[in-house]
Amino acid sequence: MHFSKLYHNVKKSTISKNAINDTGITHDINYRSILSQSPNAIFISNSLGKLIMVNKGMMKLTGFTKNKLLKLNLSQLFPGVNNKERKFDIKKKNKSKSFLLEESLRIKGDKLIDVQMNASFLSNGDMLVFLKNITENKKYRQLLLENEQRLLRAEKIGNMGQGFYNLQSKTLNISDGLYRIFGVKAHTFSHTINGIRNLIHHDDLKMMDKLIHNLKTKGKKEVELRIIQPSGMIRNVLFKTEITKDNNGILQNIFATAIDITEQKNANAEKQLLLQRYEQTINTALAGFILSDAKGNILQVNPGYLKLTGYSKAALLKKNLYSIEINSGKKHKAYSNKPVRYETKHRKKNNDIIEVEVSQSIMQGIDGPLKASFIYDITQKKKVQRQIENHNKKLQQLTHHLQRIREEERRRIGREIHDELGQQLTAIKMDVAWIDKKIPGEEVILKQKISNIITLLDGSNVSVRRILHELKPSILDEYGLHDAIEHLVLQFTSNTGIPVNHSLCKNYTGLSKDAITCLYRITQESLTNIAKYAKAKSVFLTIKKGRKNVTALIEDDGIGFDLLVLENNDSFGLMGIQERVSVLEGIFNIKSIIGKGTTIKVVLPLMK
Repeated sequence: MHFSKLYHNVKKSTISKNAINDTGITHDINYRSILSQSPNAIFISNSLGKLIMVNKGMMKLTGFTKNKLLKLNLSQLFPGVNNKERKFDIKKKNKSKSFLLEESLRIKGDKLIDVQMNASFLSNGDMLVFLKNITENKKYRQLLLENEQRLLRAEKIGNMGQGFYNLQSKTLNISDGLYRIFGVKAHTFSHTINGIRNLIHHDDLKMMDKLIHNLKTKGKKEVELRIIQPSGMIRNVLFKTEITKDNNGILQNIFATAIDITEQKNANAEKQLLLQRYEQTINTALAGFILSDAKGNILQVNPGYLKLTGYSKAALLKKNLYSIEINSGKKHKAYSNKPVRYETKHRKKNNDIIEVEVSQSIMQGIDGPLKASFIYDITQKKKVQRQIENHNKKLQQLTHHLQRIREEERRRIGREIHDELGQQLTAIKMDVAWIDKKIPGEEVILKQKISNIITLLDGSNVSVRRILHELKPSILDEYGLHDAIEHLVLQFTSNTGIPVNHSLCKNYTGLSKDAITCLYRITQESLTNIAKYAKAKSVFLTIKKGRKNVTALIEDDGIGFDLLVLENNDSFGLMGIQERVSVLEGIFNIKSIIGKGTTIKVVLPLMK
């Protein structure tokens, strides 16, 4: 109970306040007696803060006995009063004779409760205090405050606001969120229906009037209105409204929740624009396009695919992708994490088969993953590829045939040179030697000419043997690949002075005769190129045999060259090596770094 009210009640029950102040001890005793009987918690303290009177309400509130309370002072009952600022605050209040504040009161068990102090200073300087327990009220107030803060946070996060209009009193209350949506300040807003109408876009005013009219009959209604803020910014706001009536059916209040959907509207508009661009891009694409779900059901097709297959759009939307894709084994391939490209075949409406290349990726849909497929007709391309592959195969066969003929021709020429030219040179040398013996020794000039002829014949025999070896390496036929290459290495080092560090396999079982000849010719051609162009200081040659193939590695530390130059020039030597390897279904690889040298790697398969 407020002190002033109680004081007036006391005054009515006894004597006037002036009488209390002016009379003596008798009246003061009567006054204190009345206070002690009040159900409220009341005490009187002197100027030193010591309690000099407590009533039963005070004893009930604190749990202390009267004697215990009368031994206490304000600083013991109210811990906050110990604070210097709080003491100063109370002294300052003394000037105004009465004051109202909230403090923490210490009760029995050393517990604290929240109380409201309604205090007045008497004429003699004593302080009369009425206490009210507000612990529960403070909890509710705190809870209410927290709920209000949560509501404010929710409104801010959800771009929402609340409004309440009392139809009887014509009063309007709105939340901070609605102020924010309206773009106004609470102290400048009129808080009237007209104030709201002034913010509504003039084209939407009829909708607002219709909303109010419909509310009276339907009770609930939603409408989207445009709000023009004082700054000129336009916001799209969805109003959800409800009207209440009393027991007599009289309209009472309108409640409204406003949701700012401007960003959502803008996002939807942008999304719609992107969808239009997407559809325009898909529809104008030359390639076919199919959008299907995880089960292959076709959801969308473009005109490009309709033209490609001859189907109508309605017919395709009833089909499954795997019913028109012949290579159904590919259907699970598209659901990997990355886009895939593969070749397959599709069946047209007239049952013709076309070869297509599919570029496929995954799009995440509302009901699960969607498969987006761009489809390119490669029927003509594949036909040309097969023709090219067929021509290449025939060219390889022809090359292989020509190489065999070449090797056979070399052997034939070698045999003829050996059988005819070699024998003729030997016979000539024997005849010249016979003539030399018949010429007298004093014919010095004639003897010198004969000696020159014999020297030339010896040189011709060496040249013939070298040519025979290049045309028909008899050592390859007689002693095998290992010794033949050893001979090539020795001959190379002898002619150029460049050392060859080599490691050669000795057993070539399983390697065809053509492959053996190929390895020999590759080594021969490589060493010839190194001698002509590489300016190398050393060469490394390795030939090793594995379980399924034979690998030859030829490296030099020469000047190297640009491989792009090689592609633009007619390098028949390397081209010949590559063709030999290709015919035998082997692998040819060349690497070269300018200033560091060149590496040639050849892998030939063993016979199965």
